[in-house]
Amino acid sequence: MHSRARMSRFPLFPAVLLFLLLTTRQWPDTQTAVQAVHYNPDTQADPYRPDTQAEPYRPDTQADQSAPYRPADQTATYTPYTSTENPQLQVMAGMMEAMHAEIKSLRRSVFHMAELKAFERRLAAMEARQAAALEDLSSRQNQTAARQEERFADFCRTRRMGMSTGEIPDSSFTASSYYDHRFVPVNARFNINRCWIPRTPTAEWLKIDLGQETLVYGVITQGRPDYGQWTMTYKLSFSMDGQTWATYAGTDGSDKVFQGNYDRSSPVYNFLHTPVTTRHVQFHPLAYQNYPAVRMEVLGCPTELLD
Repeated sequence: MHSRARMSRFPLFPAVLLFLLLTTRQWPDTQTAVQAVHYNPDTQADPYRPDTQAEPYRPDTQADQSAPYRPADQTATYTPYTSTENPQLQVMAGMMEAMHAEIKSLRRSVFHMAELKAFERRLAAMEARQAAALEDLSSRQNQTAARQEERFADFCRTRRMGMSTGEIPDSSFTASSYYDHRFVPVNARFNINRCWIPRTPTAEWLKIDLGQETLVYGVITQGRPDYGQWTMTYKLSFSMDGQTWATYAGTDGSDKVFQGNYDRSSPVYNFLHTPVTTRHVQFHPLAYQNYPAVRMEVLGCPTELLD
């Protein structure tokens, strides 16, 4: 801001000096000016005092021995005129010196401004490179997170929640009914020599409490191990509190009907197109071979593994 103030005053400065010079200076006529060029204080009167009698210039007059000889064709060097008898010239000389100092200061300011602009350009280039680096880093982080999610999903798609290993206790199995003591709900564990069979073949369900909030990716089912009975199609529903249930829907928004088993022993995997966060899983048999029978396992991961 200080440099701008200086630059705004500077264009008026020469005009002020010229005005003072023209209004205050008493300019001599041509003859007096010529005499002033060859003025010698020993032989001539002060040309700036018209009332002083001056001797005419004589070329053969003995010159001051202290002044060096200068041929007529030699170019004279400029020496600023100073006089203690003309205070206006002293003021002008001081103003010229101040103007010269001002010009030097302005040059330094312009040089500093040029350096500042160059620095600003370098800083802008650095900021652009930094922004590009941050964008690349963010892209890499997103890619890394996506790969981690894919690996986590691949892991959870094959992770068994513990129905076949006993990690889920017997008390977590309940059902709408069971045929007799050989086919109680706890016998619905995957890959054992027993199974769950309901009392009637329609409108029955088997419920499993996973014991914790879980991200469910799918289920595995089998039929009755010792006889030709299995579930051919079924639905799944989920609940967080065991009271309010939501049937899993397909991509078209309707209840998803999963394709089940085609024999009594082969495991059939069914994966959800979108994982479900839940605690309770309910199995609803629909079509069946001879009678609905099932052994099953839930695939997924506890949500605490995501933290």
